Amino acid sequence: MNYLLGCFLLSVGVYGAKRYYASESCGHVLGPDQLSVIEFDEDVDYDKRAPSTEQDLQPPIELRNTVWECTIIVSGMPSTTVQRMIGIHWREFHVWDLDIETTGESVEECGKTYVTVYQGSDRSAKNKWTICGKDTTRLYFEWPGDYVTFYIYADFRRNESYSTPSTPSTTTTTTVATCVDPDSVTEGSVTQLPICTTKKGKRGKIETTTPPDLDTYPYPEVHFRVDVTSFDYACNESIPGEILKCNDSGRCLDESLMCDFFFSHNCKSEGFHEDKSDQTKDGPAYCGQKKTTTPVPTTTTEAPPVPFNWTPIAAAVGSLLAILALCWCCWRPGYLPWRLSRLRNVPFFNTQRCVCCRRGPTQCCPCLKCCAGDGSEDTYFGTIFIKIIWD
Repeated sequence: MNYLLGCFLLSVGVYGAKRYYASESCGHVLGPDQLSVIEFDEDVDYDKRAPSTEQDLQPPIELRNTVWECTIIVSGMPSTTVQRMIGIHWREFHVWDLDIETTGESVEECGKTYVTVYQGSDRSAKNKWTICGKDTTRLYFEWPGDYVTFYIYADFRRNESYSTPSTPSTTTTTTVATCVDPDSVTEGSVTQLPICTTKKGKRGKIETTTPPDLDTYPYPEVHFRVDVTSFDYACNESIPGEILKCNDSGRCLDESLMCDFFFSHNCKSEGFHEDKSDQTKDGPAYCGQKKTTTPVPTTTTEAPPVPFNWTPIAAAVGSLLAILALCWCCWRPGYLPWRLSRLRNVPFFNTQRCVCCRRGPTQCCPCLKCCAGDGSEDTYFGTIFIKIIWD
């Protein structure tokens, strides 16, 4: 359990596309990754277009004369708010016992070598498929979940009745040196021969001269390359910088799988064998083209007119009136109290001069039209009021 947890922690935060070799990963949990590319062995140079008789498909020396059983668990991205899917694509498949027919789909049909795919994180999963042969008729698998388990079986044991070819003659021959080993050259040494040069092989290794492989036993031929893709179907369209939606299959891929280094066709599926939209030069991937920012068209609506703001004008007028009133009061401080005191003689403000008419107990005279004792109008108070106002 601690080992599995350690593998998981080492992988967290390094999501993307990774390549693994089955001969070095047996018993391991790979991922979680957006894409896991698994090949049989680093040193096998396989050409799918060439027949196997023209290729060197001998197993690694350390696996010869053994029964090789390899279990590899691959983890996709875990499901969060949406259901994640696992997709498998056998880009190269050649797991073949020379004694059987071209393909097989059971342990009995496959003989000495086969691959079993389990839908889950261990070999106890109910759904499983066994495949073998020069090629396979089942190139694609897909299901909801986060894990897939591969079990590879190969019986590389030699048949005791097989007669090995005779070894070459050990007759002593004279070899004429045509160059000098660079390691034997020291300072001050003199030689008439040129220094031997070496060539760099694939993956940066230095090619060295090794004895020819005289093992001609007909081992089962094993080579494969499988892409394990993690995706979902929750997107409606591609989102630049985040998600790529496949044109035909509708898969939603992380953008790190677009134009990936391994040229994996992550959009392909059982129903859409020709969907290469994650590796195409056209949209949505635009592989091999310089990325440019495409402006997104926007629709603008003219804003309604802003109503006139009267607040500044009202504030200015109010401030001006307040300043004038303040200046008037400061210039003639006694004018306002004097003017207010004059109002005491106005009949409207002098309630004692408003008396009831004698015409009836319910009628009263207006303040400016008080009645006299005989019911006639008293004009005295009106004359006083006009005089006060005029003064």
